[in-house]
Amino acid sequence: MNKVEEEVLRKIKPKPYEVEKVERIFSYVKEKLENKIKEYGIEAYVELEGSTAKDTWLSGEWDLDIFVLYPKRLGKLWVKNEGFKIIFEALKDMPHEIAYAEHPYIRLNVENVEVDVVPALKHDYAWEAETVVDRTPFHTAYIRSKLSEEERDQVRLLKRFLKGIGVYGAEIKVSGFSGYLTELLIVQYKTFRNTLAHIAKDWRTGFVIDVEKHYSSIREVKEKFKEHPLIVIDPVDPNRNVAAAVSEKSLSTFIAASKYYLGEPSLNFFYPQIGEVTIKDVMKEISSRDTDILCLTLPIPKKPSDVIWGLLRRNLVNTVNVLKKFDFKIVDYDVWCDEEKQAVFIIELEKAVLPSTVKSIGPPVFLEPNATYFLKKYLESKETIAGPWIENSRWVVLKKRKYREVKELLLNRLVSQCLSSVLKEYIEKHGFEIYVNNEIRKYVEKLGSKDFIVFLTKFLRKKPLWLK
Repeated sequence: MNKVEEEVLRKIKPKPYEVEKVERIFSYVKEKLENKIKEYGIEAYVELEGSTAKDTWLSGEWDLDIFVLYPKRLGKLWVKNEGFKIIFEALKDMPHEIAYAEHPYIRLNVENVEVDVVPALKHDYAWEAETVVDRTPFHTAYIRSKLSEEERDQVRLLKRFLKGIGVYGAEIKVSGFSGYLTELLIVQYKTFRNTLAHIAKDWRTGFVIDVEKHYSSIREVKEKFKEHPLIVIDPVDPNRNVAAAVSEKSLSTFIAASKYYLGEPSLNFFYPQIGEVTIKDVMKEISSRDTDILCLTLPIPKKPSDVIWGLLRRNLVNTVNVLKKFDFKIVDYDVWCDEEKQAVFIIELEKAVLPSTVKSIGPPVFLEPNATYFLKKYLESKETIAGPWIENSRWVVLKKRKYREVKELLLNRLVSQCLSSVLKEYIEKHGFEIYVNNEIRKYVEKLGSKDFIVFLTKFLRKKPLWLK
């Protein structure tokens, strides 16, 4: 390791008091669960899972995943109802909330530590799993069997690197690298630097890793997992791609950052700094360019995080496609969301206001019935400014533009053409707002979110923080 990696590892390796705290909290919750399980006369096992169980967690960035594993013969429905009931009865006197994934689980706050207590089925093989969580104990056991103490530290370095470059996490908001996937990369490549070296040299879209050689050829893997930017076969379940959540952008970011880090190692890759940014800085960035910035603000319904981010990303793409359809040229776009009340579609356009006329190229004069239809339409249209006339072999017309201003287009078309049913119904009830360029100041001041100011600054500057 170089000096940069040694310094990072000193920061991220859990301190003895943190390890003791993890063990104490787990023992406390486990005892309460086991006492209640005994009362019900049910066979079940209480196990610590996730990064704390695998000892790949980072100092100051951890929580606990405690699983209650019931016999598989009881079935998924029993776990969802009766299995959850046992957990709830055991822990209801502790500060908690009920959270939901494929089935409900309990989220505790113990000594300011988030503890998720999850009911699941205990299977003999990972491919028997009826839910995602049923597979988790197999992941824990596999990683614990494969990583040495030194390699667990290499996982920590890789996790911190992925966090620093903004691609850590399999949730839709990030569409990046999960903790388990990060661990598998160290199982494959052994060290942090060797991982980056292979990624910089070998990785391309469609790259395949099959640690346990479940498949006889790369072609067979690619045929099974078509159109995945990265394919990493799950060692415990060969029918699953651990990297299924990784987007093309996240993969490309990892490749590029690996190349630049190996050339010039820096703490900036692990702990990127944007510096202090204010509303004044944001407005200066907006006014300094010859493009137009649009913020479309939307109230959001109460939904799980992944559901909301999935909805927003799909609807943002729909919105951008409608803008393109009406000749607005898009420079860039992204979405910000507080996951509670509102979201913002941020779109940079070459121009928010277009010329009032547009030249429309029609079909060749010999292509029927298209040519006749084009002539009939524009000879009779009030939108026609000049023409139709023949240019080379095609009919051409100069016509009034249907929507000249992006605001007018969105006010008329957003709800009807851009939004899916869930958001459409909500927006019809609660409305939306559009801010362009200098108007954005008003919204930023009203919102009062430092997180949004930072996000908007990153969007405007565009250059990754790790790229100096």
